[in-house]
Amino acid sequence: WGFPIEMTVKRSEFDEIAERSDVCILFYRWHQKLKVGAHFVALHHTPEGFIGYNTYRTSKGPDRYGESLESFLKQRKYFGCVLFGIRKGK
Repeated sequence: WGFPIEMTVKRSEFDEIAERSDVCILFYRWHQKLKVGAHFVALHHTPEGFIGYNTYRTSKGPDRYGESLESFLKQRKYFGCVLFGIRKGK
């Protein structure tokens, strides 16, 4: 009744799963000074790389993540990540 999904916490699998999914939801945690928070974004893969939505407070449209989700997350020091890859069909 629903859409086929894949879920992983292994960052090394994020790019592969996201590339074969129609859309993804990515949850992650962040810390800044003494604050710790959590966030989620919607994203998908394009020929130009990964594109995300709802990435930053100031986001007003698509944000480019580059060629690798793993690199994007590592560069920003996000942790506790979970990726859900969602496909339209079986």
